[in-house]
Amino acid sequence: NHPEVFQELAEEVKVGQKYLKVVRKTNSEVMIVPDLRMWNYFAMKPEPLEKGRVLPRSSSIHYMENFCTYVPESVKRIGASSDSYTMEDLARRRHEYKMYVFPCAGVLTAAERRQIRALAEAGATCVFTGPAGLIDPDGEASYENMSSFLGMKIRSAGIGAQDFYAVASSHPALAGISAGTRLGDGRWFDRTMPSQFHRFAVAEPAADTTILGRYSNGSAAAAMRPVGKGRFVFAGSAMTLPKIYRNLAKLSGVHVYLDTNDMTYADQNYLVLHTFGEGVKQIFLPKKARRIVEVFSGEVVGRDTASFSVKVPGKTTKVYYFGDTQID
Repeated sequence: NHPEVFQELAEEVKVGQKYLKVVRKTNSEVMIVPDLRMWNYFAMKPEPLEKGRVLPRSSSIHYMENFCTYVPESVKRIGASSDSYTMEDLARRRHEYKMYVFPCAGVLTAAERRQIRALAEAGATCVFTGPAGLIDPDGEASYENMSSFLGMKIRSAGIGAQDFYAVASSHPALAGISAGTRLGDGRWFDRTMPSQFHRFAVAEPAADTTILGRYSNGSAAAAMRPVGKGRFVFAGSAMTLPKIYRNLAKLSGVHVYLDTNDMTYADQNYLVLHTFGEGVKQIFLPKKARRIVEVFSGEVVGRDTASFSVKVPGKTTKVYYFGDTQID
């Protein structure tokens, strides 16, 4: 019954009623494809925890948290809009996105393997983290399953810390990322939920394979190789640095609205930002808009332009409307 809650709801209803007439059409070029089947393959303690005890940070639940929560969160912070399908949804869709991110595609049927490869061959970037393709349709797990699917020789890097770091490289995927920058493990900005678990590494990389990151023991933790007109990118641990996903998006031809680590969603009429940090945001739209307005304040922030700058506080949500339908 807090009055601030009622005030917030009143504002949202007022704005929502105005914009209901606007047709919503996706404008995303990035697709996140989670697969909850992997939860079946990671056991936790079967016994109830004693009072006052918590799961250790090295447990498999935190290992899966890195993939299922922090990888998608990182992709949402690249400055480009993204959609999300399950693997079952993907099977019913045609090729329509420029970059696909598979946070933990450990269980892949023969049909799913063929479809994903076809996406890359048609020109998409397909990003995999963790045990990609580890388990075949018969439920058997092997490094050979991963190697044949990814086209990279995958081996164990031992059980250990999941963090890995950028190599020194001029490759566009690592543009603006210094050697030694942490590319993966837990949450990217505070390393919440670091885990000790099985690590996957690329062994004996082929001539067409580019190493992007290494574990502290020197094993190749992340790599990229061309597949048809597109590419496969593999990280043996949870890759959680937003900037490397932003670089991969640009490499794939994805429209990037802004070069900051703010949560971003956009369609053909709206751009939604939830800011991580305070600052001036330079925003680039896919095309020139006659009028750009922040929907909650009603402030017009641009006219006849495809770009605009706004200063926004941290941890603040802004919604910008740039559609052709005139909204008063």
